[in-house]
Amino acid sequence: MVSKTNFRVRVMKYAHQLLKSTHKSWRYCLLKAWELYRLAKKMREGVVKFVFEKADGSIRTASGTLVNVPA
Repeated sequence: MVSKTNFRVRVMKYAHQLLKSTHKSWRYCLLKAWELYRLAKKMREGVVKFVFEKADGSIRTASGTLVNVPA
């Protein structure tokens, strides 16, 4: 039987990954994890424009989607 994870569990996993990789405060990581969850939810509906901070600290604007488009 396949167990479907609760959305809160997914957000907490995002937050832990962010905490390990960025070494920022737990509060900041949890805030960003919720933003990632909402972004992924919108990306499943269509193309979304978003801004993110790269590993070197620079800011980048991008657009993306998680919708499979038939070829």
